[in-house]
Amino acid sequence: MRENGIYPGRVMKSRYMEVPDCITTARLKLTLLTAVSAEQVLSFLISNREFFAPTEPARSEQYYTLAFQQDLLDKEYSLSKGFRSLLRYWITFRGRDTVIGSVMLAKPLRSEPRSCIIAYRLDKDHQGQGIMYEAASAVISQAFTNLGISRIEANIMPRNLPSRNTAARLGFREVGYTHNFLEINGVKEDHIRTELTRESWAAGQ
Repeated sequence: MRENGIYPGRVMKSRYMEVPDCITTARLKLTLLTAVSAEQVLSFLISNREFFAPTEPARSEQYYTLAFQQDLLDKEYSLSKGFRSLLRYWITFRGRDTVIGSVMLAKPLRSEPRSCIIAYRLDKDHQGQGIMYEAASAVISQAFTNLGISRIEANIMPRNLPSRNTAARLGFREVGYTHNFLEINGVKEDHIRTELTRESWAAGQ
């Protein structure tokens, strides 16, 4: 059944909420992956290691091993059940297995169960094609319509213009600026705080 442009896949049931294993859009397939797909994920991470370095926390050499990614994928899949703390969808083109990106939602505070943070990353060779907008739009729709979320926050470094442009296109508005917010590639970096509420998202549909 189609709803809001999203085609739900198999659904994981819990006493918290239902989280689909797969969401499809016009071009893309977004999937909650397990250790079975670790090789595809590792290939994506290694090929984009230098590209992601300026905008992500420093990674250990162990992070770029198959065993580490197998363990991490299974842990993240388990956390995704019921969306109690984290939910990460991996992006591929429909009909293909090559991972080209991911969209993650995370609940940082139990005191704010209806709020979450969004983070996304896209393969260096697929920039400027509207892919992340398409993928993030689908995940945001899922969050607001099916996962009980009322507010999503995105924290972005001022110089990360592609991410800022994507957030703006998605409807996020700037609400603050935090100095030394996160350590990125070994350096504490300032971040612009942006947010999207369910009300403003619904008004733009």
